[in-house]
Amino acid sequence: MTLQKFLGSFGAVLAVLFLQTACIDVIDGSSVSGTTLYVFDGASGQVLAWDDAGTVYDATALPSASRTLSSSSLSQVKALGWGGMTMDPTRNALFLISAAGKVVRIDRVRSQSGTLTSTNDIALFTLGSSGDRLNNGVFGQAAVDSTTGTLYVTESNDTDSHVWVVSNPGSISDGTTVSLNQIRSTSGTDTKASGVAAAQGNVCAYFGGGDNVINNGISYSGARIRRGSGSSFEQVLVYGDATLGTVGSLGLDSSNSLLYVLRRNASGAVEDPPIVVYKLGRFTSGYDQAHDAALGSAKDQADLRFLTHAGNKDWLGGADMDSGTSAGTSNIWLWRNPSTGGAPKVFSLTNGQVLGIAFDGSN
Repeated sequence: MTLQKFLGSFGAVLAVLFLQTACIDVIDGSSVSGTTLYVFDGASGQVLAWDDAGTVYDATALPSASRTLSSSSLSQVKALGWGGMTMDPTRNALFLISAAGKVVRIDRVRSQSGTLTSTNDIALFTLGSSGDRLNNGVFGQAAVDSTTGTLYVTESNDTDSHVWVVSNPGSISDGTTVSLNQIRSTSGTDTKASGVAAAQGNVCAYFGGGDNVINNGISYSGARIRRGSGSSFEQVLVYGDATLGTVGSLGLDSSNSLLYVLRRNASGAVEDPPIVVYKLGRFTSGYDQAHDAALGSAKDQADLRFLTHAGNKDWLGGADMDSGTSAGTSNIWLWRNPSTGGAPKVFSLTNGQVLGIAFDGSN
C-alpha cells in the first residue's frame, strides 16, 4: 500500500508536500528476503558472497563473507569494467567482464566456494576479435535478461558504442572467442555507452552522447537513455539540457518496472541528486520526461560510479570511484526497499577495491 492510499484524501495532500520536499514519489515495493549479495574485489581478484543481503544491511560493519571464490581465470579479469558483474538467477550463473572484454562465467555459483579449477565450474572466453572491437574501446556495465539468458555488455570509445548481445552465454566453452552481435538505435549513432540493464525482454542503455535526436522539429543533443526489445533500440529519453550527465549506470527493477539511473557530469562529479528513477512507461510518453523519484545527494554519494539492482527483489547496490585516481574504492552501497525511498548504508571492504556487485534473489 502506498503512503497516499494509507493517509486518505487529506493525508494525500500532506504526502504530496512531503514528497516534493524529499524529491521522491513513493512507489509500492517488493520482497527483499532470500537475496544473496556478490561483490568482486579487484584488489584480490576474488568474488565474495554473502548469502543473506539483509544480514549485511542490518550489521554495523561489513560481516565476513559467507563464501569466497577464487580462480586463475578470475585473475585475468581483475581490471573489471565498471559494473561488469551480473547474475543470471534462472541459470545459476555469475558473469564477470573485464574492461578489455574477457568474460568469466561461474556455473552453479550458489553452491560454489573456494578455489575453482575445473572448466565445469568456471569458464573464460573473449568478446570479439580485433575486427569486432572498437578502436581503443573499453567494456563497462553488464546485464543478463534472465528470461532469455542473454548477456548484454557495453563497449565504447569517443566516437561509437557497442552494446554486445551474447546469446546462450552459458553454453560458451572455455577459450572461445565470441563474434560481435549488437543492439543499436534505429536511427543515428550513440557514443560513450556506460550503462545497461535488462529484464523481461526490456533492454535499456545509457549513452553519454551521439547524433542529435529529432522530435517534432526539436533537436536534442547530449546524453540519452535508450530502450529496446533485444534487436534494436526504438525508444529514447533525451533532454535539451544537462539532466543526464556524460557517464551513467543503470539498474532495472523488474517487479515494479522502474529504471534507476546514476548520473555523472562531464567533470566526473555526480549530479544532484545522483540517482533518478523512471517508470518504464516514460519511454512511451515523449522524449523530455520528468523522473518519478530520486535518491541520494551529491554530498552523501559524491563518488558513486555504478549501480545494480536485484531485479525481482527490492535491493539496489553501488560502488564508488576515487575522484583522484579513477580507481575503485572499498565502499559498498546498499539500499533496501529503494522503491519506497529506503535509506542507503555504506560498508567498507577492508583493503578491497569494489568493481562489481550483483544480487541473486532466487532464494
